[in-house]
Amino acid sequence: MYDYSGDMSFFQNQLSDAGITKDMLDLDEFAGSTQEELQLIVDYAIKVQKSKEDQEND
Repeated sequence: MYDYSGDMSFFQNQLSDAGITKDMLDLDEFAGSTQEELQLIVDYAIKVQKSKEDQEND
């Protein structure tokens, strides 16, 4: 596996679309991760955010 060498904005935009700001989770801190690892981090953060929103709406 190789470190992701692309633009982090692809992943950061996914977080932004889910209401997660760069101040909340800055993917630049995960430099050196693979694309697969970054996507797992993004997916997990979005899942946690949705869970928090669901709890607030109950």
